[in-house]
Amino acid sequence: MERWLKYTRVQNVVKIGRERASGSCICINEQEREAMTGIGGWLIVIIMHLVTSLFYYIYSISSNSLRFNGFSSIKKSPFSPLLGLTENIYKLFLSINIVVEFILIVIIVLCLVSLFFRKRSFKKYYRLFVFLSLTQPLLIMAFMFWYAYHISMTSVFLILFSYPIAMVYICLPYLERSKRVRLTFVN
Repeated sequence: MERWLKYTRVQNVVKIGRERASGSCICINEQEREAMTGIGGWLIVIIMHLVTSLFYYIYSISSNSLRFNGFSSIKKSPFSPLLGLTENIYKLFLSINIVVEFILIVIIVLCLVSLFFRKRSFKKYYRLFVFLSLTQPLLIMAFMFWYAYHISMTSVFLILFSYPIAMVYICLPYLERSKRVRLTFVN
């Protein structure tokens, strides 16, 4: 019997060591576990980011669709006949932008639903949202290069790419390594 107890103790130590090495073991007591479960901390910042992005993309789709249909108070830049730029190309860029924004809205809604139901799929949806939000500045930059707008490219790169890249380096590692995230998303 004593030999069996030693064997089970060794197996438990090996099992706990394997769980710690894989990152699945969360070794905290019940009081800390209850304090860490639930939506709080940096997850609230992520929720605010998703909600503001949702409203921004809804507004952007409505303004771009008005521009697409010709109802715009913004004076369009003259098209260059040398480059073969026509209004159809302008509408092509607008339609691509509207499609990307619509996809982003769908992904934001999926992120928020999976977040409030504490699904593990939230990480995948949020990762997809961050990487797709990088495509929008790429489309805008392609449009600027296409129409040869004369603006300071350094400032444009900083403004358009800094926020999604910051999300890649701040939020994605947080979602992978945080104890709160591991305890919150259980389904």
